[in-house]
Amino acid sequence: MIGRPSLWQDLLAAEPEPHRITGEDGLMEAGRVMGDFADQKSAFFAGHSAQVADLAVSAAGRLGLAGTEQQTLRFAALAHDLGRVGISTAIWDKPGRLEPAAVNAVLATAGDTGPRVRRAWPAGLTDREVDVLRRIAAGDSIQQAAAALFVAPKTVDFHLQNIYAKAAVTTRAGAALFAVQNDLLPS
Repeated sequence: MIGRPSLWQDLLAAEPEPHRITGEDGLMEAGRVMGDFADQKSAFFAGHSAQVADLAVSAAGRLGLAGTEQQTLRFAALAHDLGRVGISTAIWDKPGRLEPAAVNAVLATAGDTGPRVRRAWPAGLTDREVDVLRRIAAGDSIQQAAAALFVAPKTVDFHLQNIYAKAAVTTRAGAALFAVQNDLLPS
């Protein structure tokens, strides 16, 4: 809108007087406070923001960035996880490994071209055995599981026998319970 004060002026107008303008040291202290605040979201993140800032500044130094650029980078690194505070602690502290699909998506987006991350299944199950187990735990017959997985019924039965041996169970009910206890069923 023409003639409207800037957002910065609106912000200053909302700030109680006297307006405090901070220098570089105060700005860096604010960055440390934001980083420490974000790190408090989970015990796993203690000191994370400061470590990221140190790493970023060290890399910037190797690249020959000027001191002012390094300080700007330090502030950005300290505040980089501030958005984390808006996510439930139950998510950050969830026990278990990260879903491999999510890890692979993030790595690919970041340009990683290495081998894909694979999940280590409980009891040494293979990916295909987990596929079979999920079908059987959902109530599929061997024939239904075979059709859904595009394999022969004998192949499903072969995998099912391996699942029984690895999971130390002797029945479909035992296999289904094993799948539930090990969080193998799709959500």
